[in-house]
Amino acid sequence: MGLLRTTLLVAMVVLVDCQNNCITRINRAGICYEFNSPNFEDCVLKNGFHEQQALAHHCRNAIKFNQLCCPSNSLSPISTNIHGNATTLPISDRSQLTTTNKATSTTAKTELPEEDGFITKPEFKYHHYDDLEAFMRRFSEKYPHLTHMYTIGQSVRGRELWVIEISNNPREHEAGEPEFKYVGNMHGNEVVGREMLLLLIQYLLQGYGTSERLTNLVNTTRIHIMPTMNPDGFEAAIEGTRRGTKGRHNANGYDLNRNFPDQYFENELNRIQEPETLAVMKWSKSFPFVLSANLHGGALVANYPWDNNPQQKSGLYSPCPDDLVFKKLAKSYSTPHPDMPPAVPCNSRGLAFADGITNGAHWYSLNGGMQDWNYLHSNCFEITVEMGCSKYPVTADLPRYWLENKESLLAYMDQVHTGVKGFVLDENNNGISNANISIEGINHNVVSAADGDYWRLLVAGNYNITVQAEGYEPVTKVVDITDFAATQVNFTMKQEEKLDPQTSGTEEITTQAGPKTKVEPKPDDDLNPEIGPNDRLVPKNGTRPKPGTGSNIISNFEFRAV
Repeated sequence: MGLLRTTLLVAMVVLVDCQNNCITRINRAGICYEFNSPNFEDCVLKNGFHEQQALAHHCRNAIKFNQLCCPSNSLSPISTNIHGNATTLPISDRSQLTTTNKATSTTAKTELPEEDGFITKPEFKYHHYDDLEAFMRRFSEKYPHLTHMYTIGQSVRGRELWVIEISNNPREHEAGEPEFKYVGNMHGNEVVGREMLLLLIQYLLQGYGTSERLTNLVNTTRIHIMPTMNPDGFEAAIEGTRRGTKGRHNANGYDLNRNFPDQYFENELNRIQEPETLAVMKWSKSFPFVLSANLHGGALVANYPWDNNPQQKSGLYSPCPDDLVFKKLAKSYSTPHPDMPPAVPCNSRGLAFADGITNGAHWYSLNGGMQDWNYLHSNCFEITVEMGCSKYPVTADLPRYWLENKESLLAYMDQVHTGVKGFVLDENNNGISNANISIEGINHNVVSAADGDYWRLLVAGNYNITVQAEGYEPVTKVVDITDFAATQVNFTMKQEEKLDPQTSGTEEITTQAGPKTKVEPKPDDDLNPEIGPNDRLVPKNGTRPKPGTGSNIISNFEFRAV
């Protein structure tokens, strides 16, 4: 005899079926999860499912659905915010959502009116090179006001490395707007990222103007998506391969994620860069990227720098200067994923990563990785995401991978709008490019872009931020950062006072000690070969006298060609 019991707990509808199993359906970011457990108390009443981690821990057998799960019209639709906390949808949003009892066929509407949040049903399949190019062209041509399709170079075998830009003003950098990139399929046989990025392209473009969230993301971010960095390797890989290396390398036999210049070691794998590597390096320096992710497969974890250490020892935690920032970034991807925070291992011998994240070297040390290179040689912060346990899963699994990763892909992109941002300006409000932005206590600087705009990812806290630019007096401000939207802080810089070497007669120099002193120039100053007409008085060794020391300013400067 069947027993039906309905309870609303936070963001869940709980049913007990005729076998007396606990079945919990939860709508998380537009995805329905069903969890089965033989123990109703453990599954529901004891834990209450206030956290996704507790839910997955006590009800491990998960069946994913692509529709909302509100089996009674009397129950309020539930949504979740970026942190996974349950919130009731606003009244204006509720009108978009209709449900009927699952037993009589469920119909549902989310922000986007069709299945899985797409306006038109996506085609879940693997796109080989010609199909991939055709897919990208089709969407670029359909949305010319939002896209720009371009190539950054060619693979060893001459295949284009295609990128699609998505922005409300494509083809140009908008002052103050951060730039973001996703890179997929760096290892040719790790294919999930390749297909997820094609689906993301469709999702963003079809959602523009319909979903407030997606519209705002596109309007405020210049997004660059490269579905495959290794098209040659993909063509050699075999569908259904869970492990293995066939297709991993490029056509020259190089592992592209060992081929970047390394901060510690040079070897035969990264001494000479491959065409794909060189193309990505040039691309990464051609745009003011702020945030990036490199999508892999074969494990389930978000990996962050450093990927190696001077000892070349795996299992040794190797923090970069922005370790706290990278932990936050990695968690922004892992937290919405149903299986990453519970640290579900890929197999009985697999590693379980706490919170679904890991420091790269602590997992295993590698040289020549792309994420470390980004951090060292550009403004861009990059993590490496292992999207699933199978490197090349069968086609039928692609819908599940999309449902598991969709919210994570979006939540990670949102992080580009955190930390601090603003402009570095001169006294005439002109932007100053290449100004150096440093954070006291963090040994990693970024520089301003062509318009003087800058972005610096940070965790919440209070910071002393200093901006320096050649020919200008440095400026320091104390800034309070939150975990939410980026704090806007502009810096206006004054030009340094120049000491004209051609000045004759007596010159007055102001000292920090107070009164003015008279300096008599030597008769042969104009003939001094060490002081040229383009020389300027600049701080010695990049330092400045400390305020209140009483030292003469001129003694802390030297002439130097600029």
